[in-house]
Amino acid sequence: MTERRLNRTERRALTAQHRALPEQLVEIPTHLWPPSAIALKAPPERVWRSRSFLVQQYVVDGAPTRLSINRLRMLGNGRWADGITWDEIQNLKAQAGYAERYAVEIFPAARDLVDVANVRHIWLLDEPPAYAWRRNEAPRSVD
Repeated sequence: MTERRLNRTERRALTAQHRALPEQLVEIPTHLWPPSAIALKAPPERVWRSRSFLVQQYVVDGAPTRLSINRLRMLGNGRWADGITWDEIQNLKAQAGYAERYAVEIFPAARDLVDVANVRHIWLLDEPPAYAWRRNEAPRSVD
């Protein structure tokens, strides 16, 4: 089944709706989520929105918490706008309440690549990884 693309009028209405949101993330209560999000086999645990971004938190037993991040701006081809910077991801992680947590982004092997949308995923770690750099500490070589 193919995904329906928004027409120009729908994209403009969505853009106007986004402009009404604050610049910083605000958590969206579950009762305000669209029915399609609630009906997912594995719906997000929490959702935040700002004028520019959507952040969804997923918790799966036995795995680190995942934050999925995308811009709210849609391109003419029906995909979310791309180009989320490292600084934006770090800032969004903090706005979601995880400023003090380490997180990683995974770049899979080619055979496991799934690229269906311009969404970035970071996994929040319970402990700092041994390979992490720390302020005022010279980078260590990994042997």
